[in-house]
Amino acid sequence: MAEDVLYIGRRGPGRGDPSVVIETAGGELLGILPDFRRTGDASTIEWGYGGRGPTELARNMLLHALGEDAVCWRCRGNGYLRTRADPNAPKGYVVEPYDPGDEPEPDFRPLCDNHRGCNEGYLRMPTHAFVERFLLHLSREPETEWRLSQAEILQWLHSDGIAAL
Repeated sequence: MAEDVLYIGRRGPGRGDPSVVIETAGGELLGILPDFRRTGDASTIEWGYGGRGPTELARNMLLHALGEDAVCWRCRGNGYLRTRADPNAPKGYVVEPYDPGDEPEPDFRPLCDNHRGCNEGYLRMPTHAFVERFLLHLSREPETEWRLSQAEILQWLHSDGIAAL
């Protein structure tokens, strides 16, 4: 297994915007937590209450912690499917991931919902439970910091049937 990483939430002085950086357990800065949203408005990450900002942060942390295990198996992460004729298939067609490199963009690209298990190419995450467990109680005061390890997140996900990933 790769070296564990730490997610470090920081709030600047005054009413500074919150940020989450990723470091190795040894303290090497790896970067800022990526935003995995592909659509929707530009909401910000946040913590310390139950709302949209903490939910976005929870999703980004869970997707990052899981890596490739969070990618939807049906659309392979692109969020779209296409139907292709196949005379050998039982129904005469197959549904497969849409690959924009294979052909010109069709007029219709159905969104993958993987039986409601896909969200923009990633498996749906238990964001509200994550907010309640890890983010709800965190301080929103200026110049505060919190740390959460990838190992803690993965242990929580795989315990008590939180996620069937």
